[in-house]
Amino acid sequence: MFRVFILITTYVLFTAGCKLKNQNEADLDITAVAGLLNGSPLVIYLGEIDMDRTADCGRASVETAAAGTTGTTTPAAPTTGSSTTNTRFAIVSTFQMKTEELLNLRYTYDTNQTQGPINAQQGFSLTGGLFGNSVTGRTGTVSWGNAGLNIDPKKSSQQLNFQQIDLNITGSYVPGNGTTSQPSLCFTIDSVNCTAGQASTQCFTVDNRTCLVDTNSSEAQQVTIKGRITCSAPNIF
Repeated sequence: MFRVFILITTYVLFTAGCKLKNQNEADLDITAVAGLLNGSPLVIYLGEIDMDRTADCGRASVETAAAGTTGTTTPAAPTTGSSTTNTRFAIVSTFQMKTEELLNLRYTYDTNQTQGPINAQQGFSLTGGLFGNSVTGRTGTVSWGNAGLNIDPKKSSQQLNFQQIDLNITGSYVPGNGTTSQPSLCFTIDSVNCTAGQASTQCFTVDNRTCLVDTNSSEAQQVTIKGRITCSAPNIF
């Protein structure tokens, strides 16, 4: 069973007495960079991830960084021998919660490091359900410490059956803009509208016309999400 605990607070992270005991959990704090969120200094949300609709702890595919294109990914050629060892992976995770929130996360994992960046082109989104709001962003880091991810370095792509990560990511928050539909990605030039052609960045969208969060909106506020996600999916081999 997965659990998520989200705190929205204006000035400090509220952590005392809030730890969850289940081994599969997401314990997150969302802190406003400045000002109140929706007029409230503190909102508490508690839910569970629905494993009937969350297929795995994420998917990993080999990533190589092209010169001058920080944050973009280029698929590597398929591995041809068992002696090949991959060290850098693009991680894509989608967590579907029973109360209909969706957390999408895309970041870079390097077996030689202890943390990696959020994908600067695609990023992350948290939206919908009892949370009722939306946060999207493309900056920040994901740390995995000693636990790491259960990745086979000889495979170029794979499902993950284990993931323990600490988030420190920043995005734009819009109150009352949540959706229970799974967002997709579209290219965007202005972080407001989708464009038919390719662009340097992408945004999450539910209608393929506009970005889920208009970062230029007067209602958008910068927030930082910090916390730990521990995921174990024993049915994935």
